[in-house]
Parts: sequence; C-alpha cells; structure tokens
Amino acid sequence: RRDGEGNSPRRPSRMMRSLQTEEPDPVGYLPRIHSENFAYTSPSSLSRTNEEGYKRGSQKVVIDVAVEGSPGPVRTVVNKCCNVEETIKLVVDKYFEEGRTPKLDRGSAFELHHSHFSIQSLDKREIIGEIGSRSFYMRKRDHETGDSFTERTSFIPSPNLIELYIAQIIGKIMRRTRNI
Repeated sequence: RRDGEGNSPRRPSRMMRSLQTEEPDPVGYLPRIHSENFAYTSPSSLSRTNEEGYKRGSQKVVIDVAVEGSPGPVRTVVNKCCNVEETIKLVVDKYFEEGRTPKLDRGSAFELHHSHFSIQSLDKREIIGEIGSRSFYMRKRDHETGDSFTERTSFIPSPNLIELYIAQIIGKIMRRTRNI
C-alpha cells in the first residue's frame, strides 16, 4: 500500500467522499402471475392421450453425424420418433444444404453406425429416440454384393486389432522386466 498502513481497513479517498450518494430507486413489484393463465398451454396439464401425442410427435433432439471423409460432423434436428432411414435422408439433405465436401451422390445408399469404430450398422427401422446416443457415423454402403461393408469384412482381422495385440504383449514384457 502507498500509505504504509498494512493493517488498517480501506477508507474511501477524499474524492470519493466528496461525491454525493444517490438515493436508490424505489423497488417496483410486478403483479402476481397465476398458474391458471397457463393451464391450457402447459404440457403437464394435457390429458393422458394428448400428452402421449405431444411426447411422440413433437420431441426433437439435436444429433451430430460424422460423415465419412468430411472434416466435421453435421448437426441436425430430428424427431425422436424418426427411424434411422429418415434420419439418414435428413443428414444427407443438410450435408448438401451446407455445401460440404466431398460431394455425396444422392442416389447412393448410406448406413449409420454408433461410431467410426462400430462394426455393425444400425437397422434402418430403429427409432432414434430409443437408440440412446446422439452422435453417429455415416458412411456409404457398398453395392457390389448387396451386403454392407461390415458384413463382408467381419472375418478379416483388422490391422488395429493386430497392433493392439502387439501393444498388449509389449506392455506385459515391460511390466515383468520392471519387477526384475
């Protein structure tokens, strides 16, 4: 401190003391809002049949879909009651709307996966709201045999799997040599 008084409480300067203090504005109170005014618009006040329709038809979620080859995920809003096939169409439309690259062929068939590392694609009849995830990976479906890429390659060991196995062996050797 400049004044050298380390233990004294802070005092306002002369300039601050000379300023006039303003009276605080009187507090205004808003009229009380009654809940009956909102009874007809509140989802909690809907009848059971209307509530089910409300839940089924209008609940929407934001999903992120990483498209194979694209630098970032496509974010789109879908109904929870949409199935995977409808979701793929919405994502492809959003992809074209945003002008992303690489360009996709609208006539191509696509499949949706839980993640980039997921082997099995989602069934086209599955409902998005029941899947439990909001992030997906979309890739082009292979038309050569009519089967998906994942079905054709399920018996071929992945290079990542081999690397993982080798890394585990090396880790085991390192742990055992540390004990010696």
